[in-house]
Amino acid sequence: DRQLESVLEVGTFCGYSALRMLRALPADATFSTIEKDPETARVAREVLSFAGVRDRVSLYEGKSSAQFLSVKQDHKDPFDFVLLDHWKPEYAPDLARLEKMRMIRKGTVVVA
Repeated sequence: DRQLESVLEVGTFCGYSALRMLRALPADATFSTIEKDPETARVAREVLSFAGVRDRVSLYEGKSSAQFLSVKQDHKDPFDFVLLDHWKPEYAPDLARLEKMRMIRKGTVVVA
């Protein structure tokens, strides 16, 4: 069994899933999350700060397809785990974008 080293969450909402995953990840794992709604992203930042894990999260604001390039620039290697938990009609197009941009690889676990 290999430990996850990098996670991408698409659809942060209030940060609950991020918080739960961060608690199970090694301290040196990277965690990136994208939230479209600025107000919801603000709440997520507060929740993650209150839980003491804000420094372990890279939170990107905006539509996922528009944020993938920024995430890719900050995180060069493909992700080990991707959680698609945003607008359901965007799952397949975003998965195709992640493949095209080589942000996932053979062996990446994708949960939608």
